[in-house]
Amino acid sequence: MTDRDMIQLPVQSKLGPWIASRRTEEVKKKYEEIGGGSPIYKWTDLQGQLLTKTLDQMLPATAPHKHYIAFRYVPPFTEETLDQMERDGVKRAVIFSQYPQYSCATTGSSLNVIADYYRKR
Repeated sequence: MTDRDMIQLPVQSKLGPWIASRRTEEVKKKYEEIGGGSPIYKWTDLQGQLLTKTLDQMLPATAPHKHYIAFRYVPPFTEETLDQMERDGVKRAVIFSQYPQYSCATTGSSLNVIADYYRKR
C-alpha cells in the first residue's frame, strides 16, 4: 500500500501500512482456506517449466532455456531475481507480466521497478 504506482495519497507512508495491518488477519484466513499460502508461485513456476521445455524443443540452437520468477511485493523480489540473472550470466531475456491487462498500478509498477534497477546501476 506504499507503492506510488498503485495509489497516491497525501499521507500514504502512514495510511498504507495501517490499511495493510488491518487486512492481514483476513487475508491470512483466506490463504489458510486454500492450503496455507498463495498458489501463485507454484503455478508461475509450473508455467515457466513448461514454457522452457517447449522452447528447448522448438529452438534447440538456443537451448537450454531457463525461467526466472519475480514478484513485486513478496519473495522472490524483482531486484533479487535480476541480481540472480546477472550472476547466472544471462545475456538475453524476455520479461513478461502475468497480469491480464496493462495498468500503471500492476504491469506499470513492475516495469518501473525493472527500469529503476538498471537506472541505478
